[in-house]
Amino acid sequence: MKVYLLGDRVDLNNDPKGYYLKMGESGSNDGIDLYHTSSNIPLISDPMNRIAEGIDVRIQIFRSSIGEWILKTLSSESLDTITLGTALDTRPISSGYFGFLVRHFSSRRQAFFFDEERLRHIKFLI
Repeated sequence: MKVYLLGDRVDLNNDPKGYYLKMGESGSNDGIDLYHTSSNIPLISDPMNRIAEGIDVRIQIFRSSIGEWILKTLSSESLDTITLGTALDTRPISSGYFGFLVRHFSSRRQAFFFDEERLRHIKFLI
């Protein structure tokens, strides 16, 4: 799954340019990683493979005016904030779209859903 934080077009299937979070790779390597679409190398890579057992996570992501990114999660057990990493990426932002792109095998179509209650808590501070 990719969560496009900033994309330059509404159609996410059409290779938008921008920044996204990627969740889910391969079994025990499943983490929350931040990418710019110009590279297959993450700007921030989750060192703890946080979602290998399933995606039920709260994420915070910040970008400063000078291009510093901070990726955090909220621990469901202790409600503590955990910083997964930081990165500096000063590319100009000229994107205005947010969205989810989910690709998986048809055999898993019943195993994936979005919780509307949690989606209501998405906040953008620009």
